Amino acid sequence: MVRAADAHHREALHRSAGAAGDEARLRPAHILKAALQGAGTAGWDNPVPPNDPAHIAAHPAHDPEKARHLLKRAGHERLAVDLYTSSYDPIFTPMALAYQESAGRAGIRIRVKTAAADSYYTQIWMKKPLMATYWYTGRPVDQLLNQVFRGGSSYNETAWSDKEFDALLDRARRETDEGRRRELYGQAQTLVVERGGAITPMFADRLVGISRKVRGYAEHGFEFDYLHIGLKGA
Repeated sequence: MVRAADAHHREALHRSAGAAGDEARLRPAHILKAALQGAGTAGWDNPVPPNDPAHIAAHPAHDPEKARHLLKRAGHERLAVDLYTSSYDPIFTPMALAYQESAGRAGIRIRVKTAAADSYYTQIWMKKPLMATYWYTGRPVDQLLNQVFRGGSSYNETAWSDKEFDALLDRARRETDEGRRRELYGQAQTLVVERGGAITPMFADRLVGISRKVRGYAEHGFEFDYLHIGLKGA
């Protein structure tokens, strides 16, 4: 058995900027236990994995009473929303149920809707206001933030658009000093955590069963090393 740590992150996505449900933070320890049986790492709403040099440690508070107050002030005191999930991924539904429980503490009623696996990414993904999805890790931080979170990107699943965030990414691309560039990506991550529409409660490990006859097996989140894998004695 081989474990690839933090191989992919799971998200519950609000298909709008600043959705009221964003105030109901998941409890990372709870979802790690409920959905992954502990086989992963808390995400704290930051999609950049802990093993990335640009990763920043963010710990947004789970404060259901504050969330309840903010929702009431925004006119959403009895908010009820549908969260779409599917058997396409075995972790989607446990994650959705954990979110349902956490959101309920803030007075938000989540209705978990299970969609067909064979049409989830054509009929639900990026079409429904609240949905579950996942991404493999291993992408460079520049690619991840620009591809998934920049305003106007075709893979911006939440439709979030923030000019300050986009400007930070532009500055980071122009920056030649590695340390300063890392700081800029850190500031961009802070905006994703504090303002973005993606709730990223966890990074899931990937467990792979392989024969003892296999040699040279290695994987790095987003990809496998196909060049060096083979069978012993072959």
